Amino acid sequence: DTSCLTCNDGATCDSCPTTNTPFYLPTGKSCLPSCPNGTYPDAQLKCQPCHSSCASCFGNSPSSCESCSSPSHLSNNQCITCPSSHFFNTTSKQCSPCNPLCTSCTGPSSSHCHSCDTSKAIYEPSTTTCKPKEAICPLHKFLILKSATEFECHDCHPSCLTCDGSGDDQCLSCGVELHYYFLGRCSVCDRNAG
Repeated sequence: DTSCLTCNDGATCDSCPTTNTPFYLPTGKSCLPSCPNGTYPDAQLKCQPCHSSCASCFGNSPSSCESCSSPSHLSNNQCITCPSSHFFNTTSKQCSPCNPLCTSCTGPSSSHCHSCDTSKAIYEPSTTTCKPKEAICPLHKFLILKSATEFECHDCHPSCLTCDGSGDDQCLSCGVELHYYFLGRCSVCDRNAG
C-alpha cells in the first residue's frame, strides 16, 4: 500500500508516514489523512474508537464528544438524550420539562406537543396543540372523549356553570349567584335563613 511507511504483506500497514496519511487505523491496518467519524487520534496518531455515546470525539470518555447521533444532543461535550416528557432546550443545553398538558414534546408550549395527558387535555394534530379539556366545551357543557382526538360536549345539570358530568352532584362551579357550591352540588341560598 503506497499510503504506508512500512507494511508487512504489501496490503496492510504497520506504520504511517508523518505527512499526507499520518493517522493509523488499527482495525483496517491502514494509513489515512484523518481519523474517520467515530474515532479520534491518540498521542501516537492511532485512530481510537470514541465512547459509544459520541458520533465524533476528541477522546474516549463520555465527556469528550464533539457531536452526537440522533436523538442525543451535545451538552458540555456530552451526549444527552431527554426522556419523552422533556425536550432539549437549545438555550440552556439541558433537558427541560414539557408543558404539563403534554406527555411528549419538542418545546415548552402546549403547541409543541406530540401527545397529551388525556386526563387533562385533547390533542389537535393539525396544530400539534394540547387543549385543556375545560377550554374545549362552552359553559354549561362537559366533555366526553370518543377517542384521543374526538370528543362531544354534553349538557351539565341546569344548576351547574361547569361540570364533569350531567348529574346534580357533578358541578365544578355554580351558574346563578344565588347558588352555592358544596360537595359537587349547587344549591339555592335561602336569604331568609339566619
